[in-house]
Amino acid sequence: MTYTASSMTGYASHTFELPCREGLVSATINIKVVNGRFFEPTFRLPHALAHLEPILVKRLRDVLVRGTVYCTIHIGTLFALTSRPMVSSVAIEGYIEAMKNVQKRLEGKDDGVVDPVAFVGLPHVVEFVEDPVDAAIADQIVTYFDQAVSRLTGEREREGLALAVDIASRLDRIDELVAQVVVRAKEVVAQKRERIIENLKEFISQIGSLDETVDAQVQHAFSQLDKLDVHEEIVRLETHSANARSILMTDVLEKGKRLDFTTQEMFRETNTIGAKGGDGLLASLVINTKVELEKIREQVQNLV
Repeated sequence: MTYTASSMTGYASHTFELPCREGLVSATINIKVVNGRFFEPTFRLPHALAHLEPILVKRLRDVLVRGTVYCTIHIGTLFALTSRPMVSSVAIEGYIEAMKNVQKRLEGKDDGVVDPVAFVGLPHVVEFVEDPVDAAIADQIVTYFDQAVSRLTGEREREGLALAVDIASRLDRIDELVAQVVVRAKEVVAQKRERIIENLKEFISQIGSLDETVDAQVQHAFSQLDKLDVHEEIVRLETHSANARSILMTDVLEKGKRLDFTTQEMFRETNTIGAKGGDGLLASLVINTKVELEKIREQVQNLV
């Protein structure tokens, strides 16, 4: 059997080089995805790449469907790529005014020309601003981002396949347990029927005739047998198990949610079988079945 599934968790990193004023600058894209009910992206981008976030979010949404995503893009020497120095005339004028006030307090009378070099190292006089990257660089970053997403997808599919195989093996175990439940349930009903018949015979022999009291007792006794019948629950449980396999084998969206709902239904039928059984061996089989179902439920939480 061929199973297909995608894990919700994954990590991918891609390092590349971009052309800049000084030759080439190194850049790295990191994408990490953890479990989440919805698609929730968080980006940490340099200011020069902020305008690319909507494009990158859309590309992730189309591929990942759901999950909590953390994405960072780091550029080694951002100054060489987009930064440029900008002189603040406001800051310089403020420093000149401050120096004049100092001179007045010291009663200094210096009307000389102020050396501009003296201002370069002062805070806020020269600041570096980041311009958005040009269209050519932006296209390259988006291309490299797609490559990182492709790596992430491959990792998620490999992990998802391992999870699918594990889930399928547990479904096999559940099928084996259900087959044992079928056998034991028939034995329990047969034993209960024999006891009821013996009790009725003894009751009738004491009463001596089939009056209305005896008839009511007979109906009550056999209604108890009907309550022990778990045939319908077993049929539904087998149907849900087959449906779970079908989900693993077909190419459908959000397999994790579908399998989660199916597992809930399997739990419901299994609990009903246990409640109706009233037998130690049957209860043991039900517990083992629920253990496998719980393990499946843990695994499907990791599937998209």
